[in-house]
Amino acid sequence: MDLFKKYITIFGLQSQFTLEELSDAYRTLAMLFHPDISSDTDALQKMQLINTAYDYLKQHAVLSNKQNEVRRDDVKDGIYTVYKQAFTILQQAFYYYYTDGTGFTGNKGYLVLRLKEAKALFSKIIKEYPYNEWVDDAIDKINSINKWL
Repeated sequence: MDLFKKYITIFGLQSQFTLEELSDAYRTLAMLFHPDISSDTDALQKMQLINTAYDYLKQHAVLSNKQNEVRRDDVKDGIYTVYKQAFTILQQAFYYYYTDGTGFTGNKGYLVLRLKEAKALFSKIIKEYPYNEWVDDAIDKINSINKWL
């Protein structure tokens, strides 16, 4: 049995646990086996094992939380990249449609084509990613684009 499994067994935890669950289990065991409280002759050795296990599992939980945060940040960065790309297309489409001298001024066909590209990217944010801070704005943008299409 590896250390991780041994230690979560000591604390009675699932393989996925929070720091709060670990702390609660630690307090419970400390109240049972602390040498100042317990009359057990092996209380000191048991408390040393509990402390070692707690330190190990706490470090594991902190690393696990950091890895989860990195994954969430990677997803957020991906969503932002798609959002920025869609917004840039939208911005350029209207800029070229309303600006003189670009060759696309007043060209409704070009505008519609670019708006469809932007709409597809905004739709991707809604369909392919978990709910995030850009979803509501993407929905608003799609509703506005639909008025032009």
